[in-house]
Amino acid sequence: MRIPRNQKQYELTNHLGNVLSTVLDRKTPITATGGSGSSTTITHYEGDVVFATDYYPFGSPMSWSTPDSSSGRMYSGAGYRYGFNNQEKEPELGDYYAFEYRIQDARLGRFLSVDPLKSDYPWNSTFAFAENRLIDGIDLEGLEYLSVKNANIPKNTISVGTDGRTNLNLGNGVTFNSVSTVKINNQSYYKIGKHLTYSENNWSIGGPKANQQTVATKVGQELISSIDNLPRRPANVWTPNYSTEITAEIELSQKQALYYNNPDGVCYAVTESRANQAYVDQFGENAVNLTVSNKNPDHRLASSQGTKDKYMGYGAGAPFLRHGLGVAVNNSEVWSGKLETGALLQLWNSSDVNSTANLMRSGGHSMIFRNYTFNSKGVITGMEVTDNSGGKNTISRTEYEKAKTFLGVNLLDKR
Repeated sequence: MRIPRNQKQYELTNHLGNVLSTVLDRKTPITATGGSGSSTTITHYEGDVVFATDYYPFGSPMSWSTPDSSSGRMYSGAGYRYGFNNQEKEPELGDYYAFEYRIQDARLGRFLSVDPLKSDYPWNSTFAFAENRLIDGIDLEGLEYLSVKNANIPKNTISVGTDGRTNLNLGNGVTFNSVSTVKINNQSYYKIGKHLTYSENNWSIGGPKANQQTVATKVGQELISSIDNLPRRPANVWTPNYSTEITAEIELSQKQALYYNNPDGVCYAVTESRANQAYVDQFGENAVNLTVSNKNPDHRLASSQGTKDKYMGYGAGAPFLRHGLGVAVNNSEVWSGKLETGALLQLWNSSDVNSTANLMRSGGHSMIFRNYTFNSKGVITGMEVTDNSGGKNTISRTEYEKAKTFLGVNLLDKR
């Protein structure tokens, strides 16, 4: 079908796909009088702007103005319904946008109904728009946050079935058949109804949420990133013995944890200090009390003194559980893929998971989880961790699962 000139409109969008203006497929010549005064010369052309606006963060258009007005951020906005997040506005209701699964109130910055995927995202408000991340992402059809920095899927993993739809074989046992696509910000995304994870081990569904396209925990990412950016400890720098109970030496381990990638020293003090600093860096305040004193319950938990507290046994992660900043992950859940990047992990040299006292008598070690490792069938074969020795250490599932006990704490972002 041929569309007559002056009826086709082109959208000009920003990095989020918000339509800031539309122009016609017509250009208007601007002329100037020639030297003799009897002829004209075209000096330049101007586009015909049909619609232009800016938006407040959740999509309400900025104040109205006419072409002659010297103020305001909207021009002829009433005639164009598709703008914010590339969704259709419902003007008869007010500043509402009709997403595929829910309606959003742009004035409140919230959806009017509960998230259909609420059970998949227990940490997030069921009415939140794009997890309140409005700079680097959008809300995917009223379901979930989607980063505009979308990871690309390699072409060699894609095939087209007899039905003309796409099949994906991403490795690690991750496959999807007859996948449709959704177009956002002029880019096509595969609509699989699940979160995908991408890390050093390629694509996964059961991997750490912090590597997902829809980032779940900023503090976990901050924790790993800050450790990786630390310099190595000079050989002439003294570090405390790992089993010291001297207050000044434990405090030194807490400080050296923030100076060096490989501080050695007291493992729980290093892990707890690093995790707390990640909260300071992300949210501007401490998450736990690092005071080295038996009168401080956070210190008693981190150093595993006593057995009565319900959080005892989780090592450096226990104080974060106590302050509501973590989710406990038991030993079986650790090996079923429940850990997230930046999780605080406590290893005990016993397999007696039913006795906290026996676990702690066996001796243990605090560390930070990085990612799982998988075989070609997508089965977890181990995990990579970082501890007070620095770098990456690999833990074999075959060697550790039956002989040792792991208790983890997935860190939560402060709200």
